[in-house]
Amino acid sequence: MATGNSISSLDRQHNIILEDRRKLVLSGILEVESFEEECVQLKTAKGELNIRGDGLKMESFVLETGDLIINGNIYALIYLNDSAKKQGLFNRLFK
Repeated sequence: MATGNSISSLDRQHNIILEDRRKLVLSGILEVESFEEECVQLKTAKGELNIRGDGLKMESFVLETGDLIINGNIYALIYLNDSAKKQGLFNRLFK
């Protein structure tokens, strides 16, 4: 239950700034689900987000504010919707 000045995940804004495909500044990050050099999986205020790239490194992450900075070669930003998540891997592969 939200109390005081805390912001619920539904009220939190989610923004992305990509600088020269080398630096990614994000806000509205609720959780870092997985972080590897080639793929980052995030839970944002607006849904799940996968980031694909090469040599990805986390410069900073402030959980209280939901601000995250990632450096590396960024190739793709992919939002996952709820229906894709519910279908499962095999259903998505063999459409």
